[in-house]
Amino acid sequence: MVHEHEKDSNFIYFLFFIFQCSKEGVKDSILAEEESLIGASMESLNKSVENFPSDPKVYFHRALRRIEKDDFGNALKDLNQSLSLLPDNQEALSERAELH
Repeated sequence: MVHEHEKDSNFIYFLFFIFQCSKEGVKDSILAEEESLIGASMESLNKSVENFPSDPKVYFHRALRRIEKDDFGNALKDLNQSLSLLPDNQEALSERAELH
């Protein structure tokens, strides 16, 4: 014979389990969406670099996206290119210093 409090405990554990599973599913969905947005952002930034190769801002912003993706080698190249076009850019100098 199952007591009422045992049913309640089992139900609470069941709800907790369902909550954890759905929380992980939402987390995975958010991460997938974030990756998709970063990918779209990179495509846009790559086109901006092609269209505006003398604009230091596009290299800087692409470097930031690459840092987010842990692509530090290419981020450093973009920061160096940005700084070659605008040597006094304090943000780019700061980001580059953090990579070293």
